[in-house]
Amino acid sequence: MIRQLVSGLLLVLALPIPGKGQAILNIEGLQGAAVEGLHGELSGRFRLASGNTDLKQLGADLGIGFLSQRHWVRSYVGLDRIEQKGKDILDNRYLHLRYNLILSQQARTFHFFQLQSNENLLLDRRLLLGSGARLRILGGEESRLEVGTGLMMEWERLNQAKLEAGEEADTEALRMANLVVGSGSFGEGRSWVTVIYYQPNVQRFGDYRLSGEVGLGVALISSLQLDVAFTWRHDSRAPAGLDEDDLGLKTGFTYRIG
Repeated sequence: MIRQLVSGLLLVLALPIPGKGQAILNIEGLQGAAVEGLHGELSGRFRLASGNTDLKQLGADLGIGFLSQRHWVRSYVGLDRIEQKGKDILDNRYLHLRYNLILSQQARTFHFFQLQSNENLLLDRRLLLGSGARLRILGGEESRLEVGTGLMMEWERLNQAKLEAGEEADTEALRMANLVVGSGSFGEGRSWVTVIYYQPNVQRFGDYRLSGEVGLGVALISSLQLDVAFTWRHDSRAPAGLDEDDLGLKTGFTYRIG
């Protein structure tokens, strides 16, 4: 147990790689297991360095939910901020509200509202409103595989001052919200989740966002868990000056209630 805790502390001090493409918020990686009644998750990341490396990093996510026999309501808020020598190199904030109507053990609907901003990605505001359905196609005690599809409206405003001539600051699009989720456990106190998102514009399929994430969780003490996630994201129509692809490594701790 001491070895796990020390290893976790070393991992969380690793600086995540700030992405340059348009981020997709991975709600599957934020939420814990479906627990009846009131439940919540609190995760955090912090780093402070001075001298040759003058850097401040702060990140946190808070999720609160309530699950009954047929209804699951959740809300998430979060921020990630990295400042180096007084200059922001990453500033991301979001609010996400989600509702599921549980139809059976294998099927449920999903409905969501999301508001997000990210200064590093030139994103002043992204507002999403969507609905769809999700189906478990494989499942057992140790692992499961689920797929989902739906539609979402997207309203986006970029930082006009940092765009190149001819680029639109305000856009709207109707996108598909497709996802594949695999999750399970291996050994005592260890879990994994793999998520793939594919979000094409239904009017222009050449305009799409694609992301994949593999997350690992290791229980440390009581309800405290160490989280490590490897991420990849692709935006086919990223603003000029931003990369189409992101690769990242995220580490942190999550405390679960319920």
